[in-house]
Amino acid sequence: GSTCRLTHSRCSFQNGSYTYTMRRFRPVIIILISFLGTGHQFSDPNVIPDNILECYRAPVQLLPMTMRTLIDLVRKIESNPYLSLDLRMQTNAILNRFWRDGIQHDPNVAMAPNVIPYSGAGMQVFKYGLLRNIIPLSGGPLFPDDVLTINERCTLHHMLSSSIEKWERGDEYLVCPLADPQRQVNSDQFTGSIKSSCPIEKGVVLTDYGTVSPNHVLQAIASWLQPEEVYQMKLLVGYPRKRGPPLYFPYNKTVNNFWAATIAGDMAELMVFQLPLSTTPKFGPGGWWNDVILPTHFYQKIDYQGVLHDFWQDTDAELLGGIDGSMIGHQVSNWNLFSGSLRLSQVLEMFYSTRGGQFPNQRRACNRRDFYVGTLAKSRGMIEQQVTNFAELLTMNSISFLMDETFISKNRANTFNTYKDYVNNLVAKFPPCLNNAEYLEAKVRLNVIFDATWDSHTTIQILTKLSVLLDISKYGSTISVINGVSGVVIVNEAAAVGDLYLNWMLANDSIKEVKATDLTKGFLRLKKIVESADFQRKKSQPAADVTLVLAKTALLTDASFDRITSTLGAIKSDSPEMRFVYLIRTQDSRPWVKLTSLQYSQNDQIVTMDDDDLQNLYANLEFLQDMPSYITPPLCSEMKLNEIVAFTVEQYVTPGVSRNYMIHPAYFCSSTYINIELENFNYGDVMLCFSRSPLEVTKSPQCTSIGNFEKFNFRLEDPCSSRVTTGGPHAEWDTNCRPIYMRVIALKSTSSCTERDCRFMDQIRFNFNVGGVSCRREYGVPCFATAIISHLYVFITLATLARILS
Repeated sequence: GSTCRLTHSRCSFQNGSYTYTMRRFRPVIIILISFLGTGHQFSDPNVIPDNILECYRAPVQLLPMTMRTLIDLVRKIESNPYLSLDLRMQTNAILNRFWRDGIQHDPNVAMAPNVIPYSGAGMQVFKYGLLRNIIPLSGGPLFPDDVLTINERCTLHHMLSSSIEKWERGDEYLVCPLADPQRQVNSDQFTGSIKSSCPIEKGVVLTDYGTVSPNHVLQAIASWLQPEEVYQMKLLVGYPRKRGPPLYFPYNKTVNNFWAATIAGDMAELMVFQLPLSTTPKFGPGGWWNDVILPTHFYQKIDYQGVLHDFWQDTDAELLGGIDGSMIGHQVSNWNLFSGSLRLSQVLEMFYSTRGGQFPNQRRACNRRDFYVGTLAKSRGMIEQQVTNFAELLTMNSISFLMDETFISKNRANTFNTYKDYVNNLVAKFPPCLNNAEYLEAKVRLNVIFDATWDSHTTIQILTKLSVLLDISKYGSTISVINGVSGVVIVNEAAAVGDLYLNWMLANDSIKEVKATDLTKGFLRLKKIVESADFQRKKSQPAADVTLVLAKTALLTDASFDRITSTLGAIKSDSPEMRFVYLIRTQDSRPWVKLTSLQYSQNDQIVTMDDDDLQNLYANLEFLQDMPSYITPPLCSEMKLNEIVAFTVEQYVTPGVSRNYMIHPAYFCSSTYINIELENFNYGDVMLCFSRSPLEVTKSPQCTSIGNFEKFNFRLEDPCSSRVTTGGPHAEWDTNCRPIYMRVIALKSTSSCTERDCRFMDQIRFNFNVGGVSCRREYGVPCFATAIISHLYVFITLATLARILS
C-alpha cells in the first residue's frame, strides 16, 4: 500500500513506475461539482443551500450553545401542529433543514453583493456528502420557517453543523494559550492566510456531561429508526475521483448507516486524512468555552502540529457525540415501542439529565463508561470493518493520499486501540449518575428588578444562572426582567433560557442602563403587571410568584421607602402569595427589613451580599428551587365578591421528583371549611402529604398513598378561625389561620403519559379538586380588607378610650 507525506503545498508518492504529485486544495466560494450518488438524493454538499444562506449574509445574534437551548428549540418545533410527526420523521425534518457540515470562511474573500466569503470547503464536507446519501432524511414535509425566528433557525443550524473556524480572528492574544511567535508560523503556504492557534469548533453544545456534537446524536436516532446497509459501489456510481491516482479498491462491501453516523465515520476520517501525515493516530482535541454560563465559542486546545496539519478529524465533542448517539440508538426503538409517542425533546432531556423514562436498563450520559466498555468489546469486529468500508469510500470522494486497502487494514487495529484508550480517559472526566430521589421540582413565575450593581454582561450571566436553577422552560418556570430605575420591562415572561438571552441581547443598551439608585419605578411597573388581566389569568396555573430585587447598591431613602411601601401594599392586596426576596448589603438592611413587616410578608426574605463572589450569590439563592406552587381560586364572578367556589387544577409529577404546593390563608379566612381532593388517574401511584406547617420542618406530616383511579379527600373545618392574618417584622403565621402545605410524590409509573402536556412519558397526571375557598377579587382579597378593618377598629377603640381617660 502506498501513502503520501505532505510537504507544504505538494504531495508526492509512488506506485510502481509512476509518481503522482498534487497540490493542496484551496477553499473557493462556490464549488459546482455534481453529487451523483444513487442513494437518497440531495443538493451538492459543497454549495450552501438558499435556506441556510440567511445565517451567513449578515451577522445574526445566536443563542447560547447548550443542550438546554437545543431542547427548547426542538420543543418549539414540536409544538407546531404542522410538524406533529413521529420521532423518526421529526428528527429527519430537523436534520434535513439545518444540518450542513463543512461550511468554512475564506479570509481572502470580502463580503459583496451576490458574494459571501463562505463555502462548503471544509474537510467535514466529504463525510457529510456520504452520510447524506445513506441516512434517509428526505420524504417528510417541508420545514415551515415561521416556526422559529431567524436567530433560532441560525442557532439550530450552527449547533448541528460541524466545521472548524481555523483562520486567525484577531482575539488570539486574549484567548489562546500559545505564544505569539508560534502563532505566526501557523500560516497556510498556499493561501498565505495565518491560522489561529486556537481554532473555534462549531457544531457542538455544552451539556452537564461534557461538550458534544449533537448532529451525531440526531443522525444516530435517524439511522437506527431506519437502518440501511448500502453497497459501496451503489454509493459511488457517477462519482468522479476528486484527486490523486487510480485506486485499487474492490468496492464490494456494505456500509451501515448507524455506525457510519456515530463511531466508524469519524474514525475513518482520521485514517484517511490524518494517518498519512502522522506516525500515530491523534484523537481529540478538546477545548474550552468562552463562558460556561453563556457559551457561544468553543476554542480547541490543539498543539502546533495539529494546527499546521488540520488534525481535528475526531474531536472530543465528536467522540462523545458518537458514543452518546450509539447509546441512544441502541435503546430508542425500545423506548418508542414502549411509549408509542416518544418525542425528540424527551429523548434528549432524558439522556442528558437524570430525570424521566424509568425504562428497563435505561442509559444516560452519566453512565457512558459502563455502556462504552461493553459495547466496544461486543462490537469491535463490526466497528473495525465499518471503519474500513467507510474509509474506502472517503478515499474516492475526497482529497485522499491512499491508493489501496493495504494501508487501512494495516492501521485499523492500532487506531482502534488508541481510540479505546483515549475515550476511556475522556469519559472518566465526567460525573457519574446522581440519585435525585430528594429532588424538588420548581415552578416559579419569577420577576427580577435589578439595580446598577453589575454591568450588562454580568447581569445576564446572573439571570441565566438563575434561569437554569429554576428550570425556565415550557414545563418549568418563567422569568421577567424589569429595569428598577426606569421601570422598563426588558424581558417579558421568557419561558426558555434562550428567549431570556435573546431578548436581553437585542434590547437597546439605553434601556438596560441603570444610572440612579431609586427603584420606585421598578415596583410601580410590577404593580401594573400584577393588576393586568393576563397575570390574573395565569395565576390559575399553580406556580410560585416570586419577585427578586437585586438592590446591592440601591438606596432606600425615606421618600422612596414610603412610595415603595404603598406600592407593595397594593401588590400584596392583589397577590398576597407573592414572595419578595431582597438582595442587599448588610449595612443597608434596616429599611429593607421594614418592608418585610407588611401584611402577607411572612415568606419575604432578606439575602445579604457584601462581596462580589457570584458563586456565593448563586448558593444563597438556591432556596428559590424549593418554593411551593400556590394553588389560587378563580376570579370572582361579577357582583359576587365573597363567593365560595370549587375548582380543579390538573398537575403532573415525575418519578424521583417531588412537587410542593401551598394554599394561602387569604383565600379561606372567611371559609367555614376547606375540602381538598386528590384525584389520581391511571398513570401510576402517588403519595400525598399535607400539613399546616412547612413540610420541610414538619416532623410528622399526614401522608397517604393513592393508586390508579383512586381519590383521597381531606376536609378542614373552620380553617381560619381568627379571620385576621397579622403582620410584623419576621412575623409567623397566625396559629389559627395558617397556610395549607401539600407535597405530591410519584411512587410508581405506568409510563403512559403521552399527551402534549407530558414532559416525560413516566409522568403521573392527577387533579386537585378544591372547594370551600373564597374567589379572587379583581382588586384585593377578602382577608386583606378584613385585616385592615380589624386594625382600624382597634385603632379607633384605643383612640376613643384615650379621650375618655383624659
